[in-house]
Amino acid sequence: MKRIIYITAFTFFGLIIAALLHGIIELSLLAMITDDFDRWGNSYLWQNWPMLHTVVGGAGWLAGLGLGVWGGFRYWRILYVEQKRGKLHF
Repeated sequence: MKRIIYITAFTFFGLIIAALLHGIIELSLLAMITDDFDRWGNSYLWQNWPMLHTVVGGAGWLAGLGLGVWGGFRYWRILYVEQKRGKLHF
């Protein structure tokens, strides 16, 4: 049970990091576009914003999910199976 909670928490952490990065990148791009709308208003980026938001956001969520699960299994093994505490071995 402890292993399931540990891996689930790590997965949730990966999703939170993915959402945070998605928000930072999206807000930065929107600020760039709206600051100079004459230049960026007819660009591919602005014209396809909904599609790019969906595709890149979904890829980010999947990456966060995958890295969270990977990290949960990896660090469970390091901390509880190999019992290497205090050092991270990559």
